[in-house]
Amino acid sequence: MENRVCQFKGMWFKVANLHFEMEGNEAEVLRFCPNLRPFLSAGAPSRLFHMSHGHTLAAPEGIPDVEEHINGKHIRIWLSAEGYDIGLSSGRTFSASRLHADHDWKQIETDLAFARIGDYETLNDFLMLAFTYSAAFARTVLVHASCVAVGDEGAAFIGQSGAGKSTHSRLWLRHVPGCRLLNDDQPAVQISPAGEIRIFGTPWSGKTPCYRQDSARLMAFFRMRQAVANRLVRPAPIEAFRLLLESASMIGRDSHTFEAITRTLAEIASRVPVYVLENRPEEAAVRLSSGQVFASKPLR
Repeated sequence: MENRVCQFKGMWFKVANLHFEMEGNEAEVLRFCPNLRPFLSAGAPSRLFHMSHGHTLAAPEGIPDVEEHINGKHIRIWLSAEGYDIGLSSGRTFSASRLHADHDWKQIETDLAFARIGDYETLNDFLMLAFTYSAAFARTVLVHASCVAVGDEGAAFIGQSGAGKSTHSRLWLRHVPGCRLLNDDQPAVQISPAGEIRIFGTPWSGKTPCYRQDSARLMAFFRMRQAVANRLVRPAPIEAFRLLLESASMIGRDSHTFEAITRTLAEIASRVPVYVLENRPEEAAVRLSSGQVFASKPLR
């Protein structure tokens, strides 16, 4: 892998109390990726990963192990004993940007040269991928969820697209005093070294700009399901684990990171209540869900 002449200054970020370093022009990165600004850090004794740019990365030979179209983007992933190779392209461009990571996602290289604005969008995607898989080895999981908090207690709403996750968060913001939005798409759930389970805001919040260096103790998951009446169901433990698993961000065919993520999810599922919330988009549904988390807190 031959390097181009492309030198950048090191920048540090902190997400879910995990620090990572990336080479880049700070002013330009924060200009085109303002979602990263709240997570800028002065550095740390240890780092989750280091990402560098401007490398010449050839496309791997053979059929990719994973190939998906997500939100208008085409992603291809090759898995090998040496690590991971990723090609990412959008509907606006034919050529793919490339990333290579070692086996534990500690050292990451991209071919980004930042000659076009689109490179910064790709950088944001690459950072989310890098955090997802490197954090797997730090008992931290990104989940597809909308999450809210009141004081130091939080709840996460999971489910398929269109299930009402964001709608339910907005209803909480309207009807639960002191409620704030932590993240609306990809919060991080972490088991701390002390054993506490917390949910964190991240730089990746989907279509809702909510980029907060903030966290709360995770009190419950609610798997959203639209229905004609409001009802709360507590599934069996194995079903609760399955619901969390289908909400986690991961490369399912990669056994190395898959095992790390599933171990973390299994412990979370055993300690944090998971409910299925059959609901209508109304205040009564908020009373039902919030009553499981904040039994002593009155609604507006």
